[in-house]
Amino acid sequence: MRIVTYNVQYGLGKDKRIDLERIARAVEGADIIALQEVEAGWKRTGNRDQAADLAALLPRYHWVYGPGFDMDASQVLPDGTVRHGRRLFGNMILARGPILSCRVLPLPKIDVHILGSMQTAAVEGVIQVAPGSFLRVYNVHLDDVLARERLLQIDALRRWVAAAPAEGGVMTGRVPRYPSMPEEDWGNDEPYPPMPAPAVILGDFNSRQDTAEMDALVGPRDPRHGRVVTPDFWVDAAVAAGRPEDEPTWYPDAPRDGRPPRRLDYVFVTPDLVDRVRGARVDHDAQGSDHQPVWIEIDLP
Repeated sequence: MRIVTYNVQYGLGKDKRIDLERIARAVEGADIIALQEVEAGWKRTGNRDQAADLAALLPRYHWVYGPGFDMDASQVLPDGTVRHGRRLFGNMILARGPILSCRVLPLPKIDVHILGSMQTAAVEGVIQVAPGSFLRVYNVHLDDVLARERLLQIDALRRWVAAAPAEGGVMTGRVPRYPSMPEEDWGNDEPYPPMPAPAVILGDFNSRQDTAEMDALVGPRDPRHGRVVTPDFWVDAAVAAGRPEDEPTWYPDAPRDGRPPRRLDYVFVTPDLVDRVRGARVDHDAQGSDHQPVWIEIDLP
C-alpha cells in the first residue's frame, strides 16, 4: 500500500501559478492521500471549493475534508438576501477504500501579534484498507511560528491518538429503539465504524530533526543508539525505511526568504506497524507547491 502526504499550499506552485491539476497528478496512484492547506472561499483562489475540485480531479477516491478554521464569506445582496459562503482552510484525506468515519481536532493555538498565526487542525480518518482490515490515519498541520505552540499541539495530538482505541469508534454499543420511534436506526442498517489500534500520523509538522518537537514525537535521541523504538512514541517511517533523516521536503522562495531547504513533512507510524514499512521517498520533481510529496510503502493485511 502506498501512502503520500503533500502540503499543497492551496495549489501555488514554484512558478507562482495556482494549478490543482498538477497536484492531482503528483499524488494519483497512492492508496491513501493526505493533503494540507486546501482552501475554499478565498479570493486568491477564485473563491473555489478546492476540496471539491480535487475530488473531481481524483474521482476514484473516497474523501473527507476538515477545515482548521471556518470564517464568514457570505454576501448581502441588494435585495437583502444573504448569499451564503464560508472561508475554509484545512486538511483533506482521500482513499481508495471507504473512509468509515472522520473527526477533526483543533490544535492548541497561541495568539501571536508580530507574525501571522492561524488555527490548525488534525483530521482523523478510519479507512477500510481491505475486507476486515482497517487503519487510522491522522492528517496533521502544525503551527509554523512558535516551537512552544507546536509542543502543545504535539501533546494534544499524542493524547488524542493514544486514547482513540479505548474510546472506540465514533458510534459504539447499541442504540435502543423506543416504542415511540420504532423507525429510528442510528446504524443505518450498517455496522458501526471501528477504531483500530494501528495508525499512521502524517503531514506538515513544521519541525526539523534536531528539535524538542521531534523528541516529543519519536522519543529522545539516545547518544549510543539514536532513536530507539518504544511503545510510547511513534516511528519516523522514512528513517525506518533507510532514508536520510534530514532529506529536505520544503524548498523556500530563496530570493524572498533565504533559508535553506528543510525537512518539515513526515509520515509516522505506531510501533505495531514498523516492521511493515517497505520503502519511502520524497518526490523532489513535483512543482505544485513549496513542499514536496512524501511517500511511504507499507504492507497491510
